[in-house]
Amino acid sequence: MTIEMIEKNATFAILLCATCFGYKPPKIQIVVMEDDEEGLVRAYTRPNTPSLIYASEKWLMTASTSELIGVLCHEGRHLYQFMQLKWFRTHHVKCEINKETYEQWNREIHQKTIVNKKITDDFQWGIEIDAEAFSAAVVKYTLNSSVKLIKEIKFQVEALIPGFETKYHLSTYQFKQ
Repeated sequence: MTIEMIEKNATFAILLCATCFGYKPPKIQIVVMEDDEEGLVRAYTRPNTPSLIYASEKWLMTASTSELIGVLCHEGRHLYQFMQLKWFRTHHVKCEINKETYEQWNREIHQKTIVNKKITDDFQWGIEIDAEAFSAAVVKYTLNSSVKLIKEIKFQVEALIPGFETKYHLSTYQFKQ
């Protein structure tokens, strides 16, 4: 993938997340990270840097359009989750989560930090299912494509996809190649 294509795809993903989650662009930024030894980590976010998405340069250069947009939207959803946790704690009027969701996400993010995010266990957590469902919905409704879902969470993710379309009107954001 060319640098121009990466920029176009990343801009689309960032603007879509910013619009859906009420951020003012360019609040979300992509920072190139050092590749991990196994090459397993494509991108990640951190609660203490709630406007940055760290992405592997090697992965950025080789990802397909749907993979790049999907992964960046997955990570963008994590930024939304971090902001919702902060807003819940401060009783902010833009908070959209309830106490049960707050407690679950807060616990999972804390465990993820402590455990240093075991990749094999990630997708059993609600924060990951939520982010994966948002990502799958974006790819489905904006690219008219699909992502391969992890077998263990496929039904949970599929159940959430229509709700994301309803809430964010994703089909109005058609990506043009």
